[in-house]
Amino acid sequence: RLPEQWDISKVTLIYKKGNKNECSNYRTILAQCAAAKIFSIIILARIYPEIDRKIDNSQVAFRRGSSGLEVIHAVQLLIDKCNAFELPLTLTSTDFRKAFDKISRDHVYESLRLARVHPKYITIVKNCYESAKVTIRLHKREQTIELKSGLRQ
Repeated sequence: RLPEQWDISKVTLIYKKGNKNECSNYRTILAQCAAAKIFSIIILARIYPEIDRKIDNSQVAFRRGSSGLEVIHAVQLLIDKCNAFELPLTLTSTDFRKAFDKISRDHVYESLRLARVHPKYITIVKNCYESAKVTIRLHKREQTIELKSGLRQ
């Protein structure tokens, strides 16, 4: 079990643009206690090598030593070659906006198991989420809410 204060993250709402009364016009930032953040970085450093070996090389987002710029360059080369040889080309893109809010934790745990991450680290990851809460302060009122789905970023 992890220290109770590590369970709570403070929510800060950052206004983007548009109607200030619409929730979708705000970006949320979760501030976690420094000790919990350091602990999660240490755990990630320990499990990352196992996970990285299982990820296909075509996946470059959020990986050490890779950049989204490589993908942009590769796509541009593909477009240029197809244009040069007058070949048809269809490109698709997926916007995973707010994906972290919807990820099934059980699927994450199962993915870690399939990646052969040591069970003690999977248990630690589960403990980080089993009683996760956020505290929101709005109009001088504060409320704590239990997070039952999604992941911290």
